[in-house]
Amino acid sequence: MALRVVPVDLEVEKAILTGLIASTEFAREILPELDFSYLQSDAIRMVAGWVLDYFRRYREAPGKKVEEIFLQEKQRMKSEKADLIGQLLQELSSRWVQEGSFNIQYYVDQALGYFRRRSLRLLSAEIGYYLDKGDLQRAEEAVRGFRRVAKDLSEWVNPFDPDFVVKALNVERYRLFKYPGVLGEVVGWFERGWLVGILAPMKRGKSFWLWETARQAVKNKLNVVVINLEMAQEKVAERMYRTITSLPRTTQVVRYPVFDCVRNQQGTCSRRERGDRIPLVFPPDGGLPKLEDNPGYRPCDECRKKGLDDYELAVWFRSVERPGLSVDRVVRKAQGFSTMYGDRLRLRTYPAYSASLEDIIGDLEALEYSEGFVPDVVVVDYADILNTRGAFSTTRDKLDDIWKGLKRLAQERSCLVVTASQSNRGSIRKRDLAGDDVAEDIRKLAHVDVLLGLNQTREEKRMGVLRVSLLANRDEEFHEDLQVAVLEARAVGQVYLGGHVVDRAVAGREPGGD
Repeated sequence: MALRVVPVDLEVEKAILTGLIASTEFAREILPELDFSYLQSDAIRMVAGWVLDYFRRYREAPGKKVEEIFLQEKQRMKSEKADLIGQLLQELSSRWVQEGSFNIQYYVDQALGYFRRRSLRLLSAEIGYYLDKGDLQRAEEAVRGFRRVAKDLSEWVNPFDPDFVVKALNVERYRLFKYPGVLGEVVGWFERGWLVGILAPMKRGKSFWLWETARQAVKNKLNVVVINLEMAQEKVAERMYRTITSLPRTTQVVRYPVFDCVRNQQGTCSRRERGDRIPLVFPPDGGLPKLEDNPGYRPCDECRKKGLDDYELAVWFRSVERPGLSVDRVVRKAQGFSTMYGDRLRLRTYPAYSASLEDIIGDLEALEYSEGFVPDVVVVDYADILNTRGAFSTTRDKLDDIWKGLKRLAQERSCLVVTASQSNRGSIRKRDLAGDDVAEDIRKLAHVDVLLGLNQTREEKRMGVLRVSLLANRDEEFHEDLQVAVLEARAVGQVYLGGHVVDRAVAGREPGGD
């Protein structure tokens, strides 16, 4: 078979071939639908044939073994053909195939859409050929044949078909990651196709938590896109650097909160785990105790670790002098981070109030075609300040359209979309947020799959404590009263130094933490 140069955009075909090589599940869904006439590239068609033979024999995708197949087949090729296929496999390996996630559903949708377009083009050419010859019967037969193909590629399914039941109940296909520790246990799994919102008043740390969500996704070897709609790239990147290095902007003494116990601080605990610790010295005015007044004090949370009822949540500090950010420190940490988790992160910023959802979608498509980078997680900081191209009579209708669009983006690209929303003015001084504290338009609740609330009093902010609550969950039972008290040190970009579950609905209940 001779190889020829095809003057068309082959990015989708390359993506399809990557999926066939890398993912058994993708190959299982696509190979039955694949007509090799759909593939315009002879090189891609040839490698796809190898994959099909391998799959029929072993019932799995070849993965890295495709290199062994190539070396065997190479002996029977002309050198020009072998060089072309070798370059193709090298490109796919460097651009897409890396250990970790593969967005199967997105690529399945892309492949089936491509097959439909190709089948239509082939049908059009075939009908035109027979019409030019005056053979109406063969033209009609071509149309009838296309209908059978279209039926094979239909999006209709039988939900009781055993194969579809297996697919529908394959939760691992949709699950992406969880937060670490007890926070992950309370919030649960994040899934493909979900829209997740983070609700808080202004200046409470929404951007920090959006980045923390992105970072946890990267640590789970997922492709992540971070989109910021109001800050410069350098400022957003600086926050990222603080997190991965645990360094402040400039050299300073950083206070790290640690879990303690009220009884330990007051000296009323008689358990042997506490030993001979001395209680805190509280100032006469009843304010917060100071580090300098308690040089020998040692916090104790042994009962918390053991889940004992004697524990009463409190916080103390340890102070550490930390050097400021520097190019050398950041580059070293960034290289280590990328080595451990892969080339998984992309950042895009826009001037304040300038970007629309259509701009974001266009840039995601450009990223895919320029780098082959398909995100599993898209973080938008934040939805409420997105612009729109349509005309709306009220701000509420505009916001409703934006949140609907983000949900659509999550489903169409089979990814997780995470964004934030500012709570209403009345929530600023509330101790605990509720679902109806969303600003402007309550319909946001109808569009999200999960809504998290960031709760914090002024005293908790001074102590480095923030309480995360689950305000909405489309699929699972949830309780707004169940919260996770987390320790944070924002000066060094750390918003989850540990967590402890508290239930406000049950007096004295402290279920435990990490």
